[in-house]
Amino acid sequence: MTRQEVEIRMEAISSILRHENYRIEREEMVAGRDAPTTRVVVNLTIRGQRVDTIPFLVVEASGGRWLVQKVDLQAVMAAR
Repeated sequence: MTRQEVEIRMEAISSILRHENYRIEREEMVAGRDAPTTRVVVNLTIRGQRVDTIPFLVVEASGGRWLVQKVDLQAVMAAR
């Protein structure tokens, strides 16, 4: 994938996830992964509408940072 394709994908994901508010419902460790991974379940408010239980998989990176590895974009789009 080219840099331009990555940037286009990232912009599309950013557009889908744009929100006014969020609330973390729960966090749970994901077993059997190479890197420490946590499932974070989030409620979002998008365009004034509440979108419940969106799971994000986040992976611990160097320096104590966390990177989103996977998010259920279909669940976000279906609730719109």
